[in-house]
Amino acid sequence: MLIRPAGGVKAGREASTSSTTRPPLSPSQPTRGAHVYKHAFEELMPGVRVPENVGVSCCSQLAVSHEAIRSWPKDDYVRWRKWLLKTPMSDDLSGRVFKYMWHIIFGKEVLLYPSAPQCYCDLYGLCNLKCGMRRCEGRVAGPL
Repeated sequence: MLIRPAGGVKAGREASTSSTTRPPLSPSQPTRGAHVYKHAFEELMPGVRVPENVGVSCCSQLAVSHEAIRSWPKDDYVRWRKWLLKTPMSDDLSGRVFKYMWHIIFGKEVLLYPSAPQCYCDLYGLCNLKCGMRRCEGRVAGPL
């Protein structure tokens, strides 16, 4: 599924006019990106269906064309920045939300890399690693 900005085809439900209810962010409960992604995505991308699965390479590595950046109105970038400045999430958690959204925002498939072995092979030429679906032996696997 590709998400297209500025008048393109957008999948999913209508944008809500009420504020999104966020999950509790209690210091006593460790929170991971997977726990807050749905709520953050709904707030950041109103009217766009939240993907069930997201697959992307580690560490927000991206190269973006001028056209991809300009495909979103400036108001969206301003809104995303305001969200980052005002969210009660820690920087590492709010950053992780965007880590798993940049490729979607800039027009790539939601499941850009559905498996760790495919990602390592396609991006880094490491095609003979011993891998499971989510991680490869001897490689760092960060939490979502």
